[in-house]
Amino acid sequence: MALLLGFHRGLKVAEHFKAFRHGESEFYDTYRRLLDSPEIFGPDEDSQLKRYFEEVEIIRRFVRNAETDSLPMVEDMHVNSVVKK
Repeated sequence: MALLLGFHRGLKVAEHFKAFRHGESEFYDTYRRLLDSPEIFGPDEDSQLKRYFEEVEIIRRFVRNAETDSLPMVEDMHVNSVVKK
């Protein structure tokens, strides 16, 4: 059973790499949005940076969870719902 489980986890490498690549792409998309249209993040520089860092933190958490094959934590879901409002 342990060998089968190890083999099965080995096949998931592509999924983990794909999750990392999607997260990296999402990070750079968010960065480009900040540079191209900062007003969508807020009315002034302080609020723009604060919202940018909040969004990047969410991306990092979800990528980390995907890479480690763990379920998102409750606090991640709460932060995500707050930012989308």
